[in-house]
Amino acid sequence: MGDPFEEALRWAESNGLYPLISLYLDKDLAKRIAKSVSPSENVKFAEFAYYAYPEEEVVLTFVQGNWVPPKAFLREGRLRLAFFVRPYEELIKAIEAKEEDDVVVRVVNDRLSLEKKRVFYMDFRAVNEISQGSAFKVLGHTLLSSLKIAIIANNVVPGKNRVKLSVMGEEVKFEILEGRLKREEVEAGLFLTKSQAETLKKDVKIIDPNDVREAIMTKLS
Repeated sequence: MGDPFEEALRWAESNGLYPLISLYLDKDLAKRIAKSVSPSENVKFAEFAYYAYPEEEVVLTFVQGNWVPPKAFLREGRLRLAFFVRPYEELIKAIEAKEEDDVVVRVVNDRLSLEKKRVFYMDFRAVNEISQGSAFKVLGHTLLSSLKIAIIANNVVPGKNRVKLSVMGEEVKFEILEGRLKREEVEAGLFLTKSQAETLKKDVKIIDPNDVREAIMTKLS
């Protein structure tokens, strides 16, 4: 397998997306955007501390991109929640071995439900407090599919989008139903919220893309 970051960027181009995983991986673009950024409004959400993996076709509203994994509301479908970050196949084996929690969140017809079969590692209160306003850190089944999801999140307006998404291994199928950004809008920084834009202006002088890349690979590989 080649470089997953380069492969994800090629996938983006071939699927009509702006090829951006994170500005923290592209210092030149980060500098250009920071100089004249036109961000979107901040989105109110309650961040769920752990991680979420699509187990079927889902509809998401991304609320915060520019990082791996991005954060999103679940609008339809089913997400498996996890304490540890690992490839999806390893996650399922860990659940069977009782080395990971067994928790699923589902939304059908705007109704959210929790299936809690076992909660050992995650904070039980955090799980019980999950609501429609909870934003999940959405991962793919592999490093490559996680990078693809991050790219999609950078091609929509935060909080004002709906994206149909399905993941199978390294493959990601998607349809942006609402809130798609044009190329020039991405380059203007509309995929960022105001708070993210302010943080970027401070970070842009010290960004080290190699360190960021290594951190992502260490966490998700």
